[in-house]
Amino acid sequence: MRWGDYNGITIDPDDGSYWVISQYASEEQTLQTYQTRIANVDFES
Repeated sequence: MRWGDYNGITIDPDDGSYWVISQYASEEQTLQTYQTRIANVDFES
């Protein structure tokens, strides 16, 4: 799996923040283990 193949971002309609989701291969390349990260980002000024 290449970096960037399984990523997404969407705007939360309730507060205008962004939800970012990414799946990536773990550092241990045994048994094709993948990790998922989910983050909520808010760019208030």
